[in-house]
Amino acid sequence: MRPVRRKMLPGASHGFTLIEVILAIALSVLIVFAVARVTQSSLSTARTVKQASATDMRVATALNILKRDLQGWYQPKANPHDPASRPPAWPESGELLLSFATLADSLAVDSGRESASSVTRSIAHVSYLVQPRGSGFDLVRREDASPGGITLLTAPGKPTLDFNDGAKWVERWPRQDRPVALRLRLEDRTWIWEL
Repeated sequence: MRPVRRKMLPGASHGFTLIEVILAIALSVLIVFAVARVTQSSLSTARTVKQASATDMRVATALNILKRDLQGWYQPKANPHDPASRPPAWPESGELLLSFATLADSLAVDSGRESASSVTRSIAHVSYLVQPRGSGFDLVRREDASPGGITLLTAPGKPTLDFNDGAKWVERWPRQDRPVALRLRLEDRTWIWEL
């Protein structure tokens, strides 16, 4: 028996079989899912990079303020009648990391002045503390002129500040001279600033 050939009308074309249509749809769906996955991954990476960049900027600002204070490190001679030789007596809340006198410009706003850009040049006692805040922690700078302090950095994990004496890293700085370098550890990242 011979296969029967159908006669096609002029201008008519062959169509796709059901299997060809199903395969084309399945392949199209796979391509769309692959493109969506790559796009989602790219957006997630961009978000992570943006957050890391913002954290780097906040850390750089905080460490630049600390570095500026440390560059103005001042060790006054002990004189019970001189307020510059006594550290401030505000109640500490949080973990004290470092406290010292500095000749750097004050960051506190003088209520008698008109703007925050007005700075006073004098000896200021500054303290750096880590304070718990909600589910995270704040790195706070306190100055004798502003007992409330300035929050320099807010982080989900507890920041750790280490000091280098020229030979090794230490967690506390009990010495009278200033450290050689600072190391800030925040979660799984570390920043080092030389003074």
